[in-house]
Amino acid sequence: MNKTGIITKKNWKELIRYFLIVLLPLAMIIIVVTILIYFAEIKAQTKFIQTSEHNTISMLMTVITHDFETIVSDLIVMAENNELVDLIESGETKYRKALEKEFASFAAGKKLYNQVRFLDETGMEIVRVNYNKKEAYAVPDHNLQFKGKRYYFRDTFVLKQKEIFISPLDLNVEYGKIEIPLKPIIRLGTPVFDSDGRKRGIILFNYFGAKIIRNLEKTYINSKGELMLINRDGFWLKCPVPEDQWGFMYEGKREKTFQKAFPVAWQTISNNRTGQFFDNRGLFTFTTVYPLRLIKSGTEKASASSIQDGQITENSYYWKIISYIPPEILKNAFRDAESRFVQLNLSLFPLIIICSWLLALAYVRRRRDEDTLKKAKESAESANRAKSEFLASMSHELRSPLHVVLGFSRMTGGSRHLHPEHRKNLNTVIQSGEHLLKMIEDVLDMSKIETGRIRLEERSFDLYGFLDELEQNIRVRAEDKGLQLTFKCFPNTPRYVKADKDRLRQVLENLLDNAVKFSREGKVAVRVKSYKNLSVPHLGFEVEDAGSGIPAEAADTLFEAFAQTKHGDGWQEGTGLGLAVSYRLVQLMGGKMTVISPKPSDFSKDSQTSEILSAKSRSFRLADEKMSESQGSIFRFDIQVGLADSSDLPDSSHTDSLIVEEQVMQKELTALPPELLMQLKQAAIGGNTDEIEVLIEKIRPHDAESANTIATLAHDYEHDKILELIYKNEVDKK
Repeated sequence: MNKTGIITKKNWKELIRYFLIVLLPLAMIIIVVTILIYFAEIKAQTKFIQTSEHNTISMLMTVITHDFETIVSDLIVMAENNELVDLIESGETKYRKALEKEFASFAAGKKLYNQVRFLDETGMEIVRVNYNKKEAYAVPDHNLQFKGKRYYFRDTFVLKQKEIFISPLDLNVEYGKIEIPLKPIIRLGTPVFDSDGRKRGIILFNYFGAKIIRNLEKTYINSKGELMLINRDGFWLKCPVPEDQWGFMYEGKREKTFQKAFPVAWQTISNNRTGQFFDNRGLFTFTTVYPLRLIKSGTEKASASSIQDGQITENSYYWKIISYIPPEILKNAFRDAESRFVQLNLSLFPLIIICSWLLALAYVRRRRDEDTLKKAKESAESANRAKSEFLASMSHELRSPLHVVLGFSRMTGGSRHLHPEHRKNLNTVIQSGEHLLKMIEDVLDMSKIETGRIRLEERSFDLYGFLDELEQNIRVRAEDKGLQLTFKCFPNTPRYVKADKDRLRQVLENLLDNAVKFSREGKVAVRVKSYKNLSVPHLGFEVEDAGSGIPAEAADTLFEAFAQTKHGDGWQEGTGLGLAVSYRLVQLMGGKMTVISPKPSDFSKDSQTSEILSAKSRSFRLADEKMSESQGSIFRFDIQVGLADSSDLPDSSHTDSLIVEEQVMQKELTALPPELLMQLKQAAIGGNTDEIEVLIEKIRPHDAESANTIATLAHDYEHDKILELIYKNEVDKK
């Protein structure tokens, strides 16, 4: 891709590579996420199916329970029927006819029983009513049969009053043959007693077993699976294949069992009362029905027997209700989730392909722009280095002849025979040469800074002596212009520090040169403050001038190289490198330089470090048009320092001329009350000028001269000299 946006052959390869780098992870993420969503949906669908099948099995159990409760209730009621009692007591034919009508009405109304019979104590049918789903009718006398040898009569007759007999669910047999069409039957009976408590026979119901099965089918109709009902031996009473049902009734169907069809599932179902499980054949949900337990809930006792097994115990007579969902039905249930999975991927993949292509295109374009920018930057840096090297080379080349010119000029200017006019002209040459030399030094320093060749040389030195020396160098020029020059160290300012003394001197001399140059009258002040509460000790410096202030148009370029500012009626002389070099040197020494113009309130009231130490950008307070042009400016900067002591100095015998003047120290404060001295001492320690001014007015009535002396020192922020006066007074008293 070139500058016109056309993709080149080289860019095509990079574009395709980055496209694949973006596409493949995104595609993997999409696939993984959609797979997780798919499996979560499958899991939720599976849980729903399992819960639904559990609920269905519970409802089927409820249906059977209700059916048996109905049967037991009917049986007990019919055993106590009035017509039956009258027939037993009298044996008259009219009561038998009445009982036939009662049985027929009962069977037709209930529609649940294929036969309703009364058998006497010998097993002979006395009354039998058949119901064929259309009508109920009494069987003629000549068709009544003797059932005394049948298992259901024998096992029912031995029961006590209100005890119930129930047979297995099987097919009805008439005259030794299975009745066609098949008629599933459950026989239920109970003994009948006369008023004397003698057992006179039994009441026997042939309940339509198909009714139970149909009720189960109606309840199961909304299920996704297949309903099965099996007996304790695993023979199907209800299954999806009708030909496999009732295998225990036919000699040729003995192998038609659930166990044969589902051997693995049979192991779990036969050994557990209820449960649900998956195997390779599908989902099985099952429960166990114990008919004798259901009947016992409505009477005192229940028993069961069959032709094959004789007496059957309560726990051995049971059916299994099974809901079976084959794998293909489960797959159909999950097909919607699979469809949504495919649709989601088909809709997302075009989107990620487009996004990947756009990202790859943006990446290639960004790389192109970065390469262009990098080349431009390298070109600019190369040009800048060439400029700096050229300036440094030229500066070195210019300094040598300039030193010669200045040397001969000073030698010639020292001649006693030189004409005054010539001497004046020679002094002009010397001043211009020195100014030119200063500019060359600034250019050389700036080139060193820009090329990274400048190095700090930290060493221990006496800060007080350093400031005293600096003051002496500047004082003559300041006094020549009628300016008052003051240097002030605030309390707790360390005397011995470790820093690059020469670079600090260069910064302060540059600021003081400008302050003297642009101040017409008033005061030029230097104040020094220590910040020891920071993680690294800092010294804060403030240089205040009495000039016309910094104009608004110069604010943004004040510390830039080769920038000149206008002061008063003229522009700053020189190259404009002085402040730029000073600004960069302060940064190298771990600090920050700022300027405030016009001047704010006094420096001593500023107990915070944020203005100097935490400034993130240059900030200016520009002079208001209504203010006078003599507002001046304050340059503030800080540097990191190390703490030292006199033993660290190369020569510790240096004396400090910044210690307060001897004549001032001779002043005695003996006339002042002790409480005022104590308050004054606390205010001086805290550097609180406002509090000191209040105390001065309290001191004045006691000693006006002392008040004036303290006022002079406070005006110049000489709090340490006030403290020395107080300490001297305390020593003299002792």
